[in-house]
Amino acid sequence: MTELTGDRRRGWGATWAVAVVLALSLAPAAAGCRAENGDGIATVGGRPTATALPADVPGGVDAAMRRYAQCMRDHGVAMPDPDPDATARPSAPDIDPRRMEEATAACRSLLPAGELRQESPEEFEVRRQVARCIRENGYPAWPDPVPNSNTQRLPRDIDPYSAQVRAVQETCAKRFPAPAVSSAG
Repeated sequence: MTELTGDRRRGWGATWAVAVVLALSLAPAAAGCRAENGDGIATVGGRPTATALPADVPGGVDAAMRRYAQCMRDHGVAMPDPDPDATARPSAPDIDPRRMEEATAACRSLLPAGELRQESPEEFEVRRQVARCIRENGYPAWPDPVPNSNTQRLPRDIDPYSAQVRAVQETCAKRFPAPAVSSAG
C-alpha cells in the first residue's frame, strides 16, 4: 500500500503529480519497499518535493502526464494514466529497483514538474517532528522519515488509510506546519 499525504491540494492533477513523485522517489529506494521479512508497507510521507506544475506545458499538463505514464509502462513499470475521476491510491508492489531506476532515468525529461528539489534541513526536521508526534499519539512503531525521500516503510499492522491514522497524521501536521519553500528551490 502507499499512502499519499502532503499538501492538501484540490484536483486530480496534484494528486497524480504526487504519484509521479512517488515513482521518482521509489527509483533509488525501491529495494526498501519491502521489508526483508516481508512485514513492511511502503508509504509516502511528508510533503512532495517536486517543483510546481507549469501551466505552459506543450499539449497541457494532462497530456504530459499521460506521456510520462506511457513512457514508464514502455520501460516495464506499471503506471496508470492519470484519471480525473479516480481517487489516487497507487501501490508499489514488488518493484524491481533496477527497472524502476532505468525507467525513471529514461522518462524524467517528460515530467511537467521537472526535477525534484532537495529537501531543506528545516523541512526534514518538521517531518521528523510529525513522525514523533504520530508515535506519541497512538502509533509507537511509526518510523522516522528518510532524508530527501517521500517513502516510509510502515509495519503491516498500521493501516495508512484508516480514519484513525489519517486523523493523527492531520493533527500532527497541523501542530508542525511546513516551513515556507523558496521558489528558487
